[in-house]
Amino acid sequence: MGSKTPGIRKNDDGSYYMLLGPGAPPKGWEANHVQTIPGRGWFPYFRAYGAKQEFFDDTYKLPTINKVKDFLKYIK
Repeated sequence: MGSKTPGIRKNDDGSYYMLLGPGAPPKGWEANHVQTIPGRGWFPYFRAYGAKQEFFDDTYKLPTINKVKDFLKYIK
């Protein structure tokens, strides 16, 4: 999943919601979804393409990952 993924939904502030889970995503959010395997662990990783100085001097902060049970309620 990336900013050039066909159909990906971008937030007004330029960020993206990434949905990770074994179930189907809400309708319209399929491009923002990564299917996981039930009962198996997973981990996120971050790649910095064309990183700016903030990345190297540790002032850039990665966004938090939140566990959400009802995504559509969460984004309202």
